[in-house]
Amino acid sequence: MEEAQSIFEIALLGNPADVEALVGLGRIGYAQGDYSEAEWLFLRASEADPRASWIAFDLGKLYRVTGDYEASEKVFKDAIEKDPTNTSL
Repeated sequence: MEEAQSIFEIALLGNPADVEALVGLGRIGYAQGDYSEAEWLFLRASEADPRASWIAFDLGKLYRVTGDYEASEKVFKDAIEKDPTNTSL
């Protein structure tokens, strides 16, 4: 995981709005139990590409795991409105 984290961090140095790197780091944070860091990274990724409904899967899952069911439901509903054909939601 450390190597992947380094690669994502280097990518962000070149492009602070790199959605793939932001989500990748968010997933690492999530896996390590650092939910506040993961949330911040997922939200940054969503801001960088508001049309990317696939980011909602990670953010909604994070909110569900932390017990914020209302936020989880909202994230999923918003994502479905943006992209009703996304079957991962």
